[in-house]
Amino acid sequence: MSVFEKPLLLFTVNHSEGDKYKFFMKATLLEQMKRDYIHIKQTKAVTREQVERQEECLKDLKQEFLQKKERYENLSSVGKMKETLEELKKMMAWCLVREKERLVQQLQEQIDTEGSNHKHEENLQLCQNKVTVAEKELQEIQSRLHSRKEEEESLSEDCRKIKEEVKSKNKAQKEQEVVYFRAVNKLKQSEKEQSLLHERIHKVKNIGSQNKKAEAEHTKRLQKISSLRTQLEKHETQCTALNQEIKDRQQALFKGKEELDKLRLEEKNIQVSMEAKLKRKNQLLASRSNKLKRFGDNMPDLLDNIDKAYIQGRFTKKPLGPIGACINLKDPALAVAVESCLRSFMKTFCCDNYKDEAVLQDLMSRYFSKGNRPQIIVSPFSPPSTRFKDGNKWSRSPRLPSVLDSLSIANPVIANCLIDMRGIESILIIKEKNAARRVMQQGRPPRNCREAFTVEGDQVYPNRYYTPDFSMAKYLGGDLETEIRMVESELENYKAQLSRFQLHLSSVNEDIQRMEAKLHSTIMTLKKTLATVNQVKAGVTELGEC
Repeated sequence: MSVFEKPLLLFTVNHSEGDKYKFFMKATLLEQMKRDYIHIKQTKAVTREQVERQEECLKDLKQEFLQKKERYENLSSVGKMKETLEELKKMMAWCLVREKERLVQQLQEQIDTEGSNHKHEENLQLCQNKVTVAEKELQEIQSRLHSRKEEEESLSEDCRKIKEEVKSKNKAQKEQEVVYFRAVNKLKQSEKEQSLLHERIHKVKNIGSQNKKAEAEHTKRLQKISSLRTQLEKHETQCTALNQEIKDRQQALFKGKEELDKLRLEEKNIQVSMEAKLKRKNQLLASRSNKLKRFGDNMPDLLDNIDKAYIQGRFTKKPLGPIGACINLKDPALAVAVESCLRSFMKTFCCDNYKDEAVLQDLMSRYFSKGNRPQIIVSPFSPPSTRFKDGNKWSRSPRLPSVLDSLSIANPVIANCLIDMRGIESILIIKEKNAARRVMQQGRPPRNCREAFTVEGDQVYPNRYYTPDFSMAKYLGGDLETEIRMVESELENYKAQLSRFQLHLSSVNEDIQRMEAKLHSTIMTLKKTLATVNQVKAGVTELGEC
């Protein structure tokens, strides 16, 4: 249990049951537990606000993700085009294989026909041997054969070669004189065969001329096929270069669009900041005539409705607030430090009971949306005889004032509320940063002190240090005109930044449009080249089939 001084003990014994209950709460440390619970509740409210802000950012990120996903799906069509190109190359290779097979087959057929011709030539040679033997033996037959030999000499060079071969083989046939008598009997049959052989010779001559023409045509076809293949290789090389160029241009376009998205996001952030500053400027201008408008444009109307509802008897006790309007600074230079300490408590209202809280919530719903309503603290209002609570837990230092010491609070309800909810009696204000670090972190902090704030609003704990996200007082600022001038200067800076970003955005947009035009032109060139490749392939296939 806690040990209290004797005067305080007598004070609690001689007072009412409520004071005895409070004494019991302090003695059993339930008061500290209540203060911790209220601190946790406040932290929960702050965390909830941060979660709502993060959810709004999450929506923007989700939209950006959908845009990136759509771009990625568009890029997958390039891979399909590459797969199609590989399949076409394989088909072209098989077409070339088929063409070679056809050429081999044609050559085989020509070899077979030439083999049959050699057989006829051998038969012709045998018959001519028999004829020559018969010419030597029979002069009558020689006279008739002489005329036919003259006709044979007029034949083509191929026939002359055949006759020379026949003459060379006549010497070998001299040994076959025994066959002479048999040849005489077969002379008539030889004459018939000779006539048939003449016809065959003419046919062979015609076939030779046809083969020469076919070979000439085949040579021309091969030359055409060779030239077409050269063109095909040239166009395929061009297609490869165009595909690489398209890939490079797509990457450059993708980077340009990423840069554009970043610039748009920065532009949006600047616009949001400028709108916030413009709203703040309007509040400051309005607060020239009514200081309550610093807490919101609808705050004066809300307070008027609270007064009317209290007159009508809807409240048991009139709510107090906003707290920032109920406190005054002893030193205006400490405005940033006090606001950094109190934060959301500056717009908080105090109610005596939950019935009054429900009425106040109904009045607030007319002027504030659900997520932007001021906080309401429900705690029974202290009697006027009780000034401040729990004086033994105050941080007392002759050189270092607490937040409570820096404030002039006319209403004890407001003071006790800030003591209970924020513990301002144990929070010091140390003007210099180095002094704050030295007091709180390099040595033992003063008695009952758990944190401190500097003039700039820095929050100092024994084991950590935080810097605020604002540098000017929003509710407790003394020099209104100076603050208005500073806000206007910041607005001008934001406008200049916004104009620079817009110029940059327009130039990036123009670059993206130029890149898209060049990419489209390259794609059209690739399509035309592919069409030419298909035509050349068709020509090669057609010539190969012929």
